[in-house]
Amino acid sequence: MIGVNVNAMLALQVVGASAGNGICLNNIIQACTVTGLVIGEGKIIAKTAKFVLIYIVLATLVMLGFLF
Repeated sequence: MIGVNVNAMLALQVVGASAGNGICLNNIIQACTVTGLVIGEGKIIAKTAKFVLIYIVLATLVMLGFLF
């Protein structure tokens, strides 16, 4: 073992997966198709990327206290 809390490590993996889902191109294209938006996917990713980055930084800072 590497000596870290298993639950904290799994929580960080879930955070990473959900953050990746927030900027996933397939999900953005599907959402645009369902809602009928005719906007470039790059513009949507640019708008959501800053929130995803904030989400990752905050979650990482919180979970660092639980890892060791």
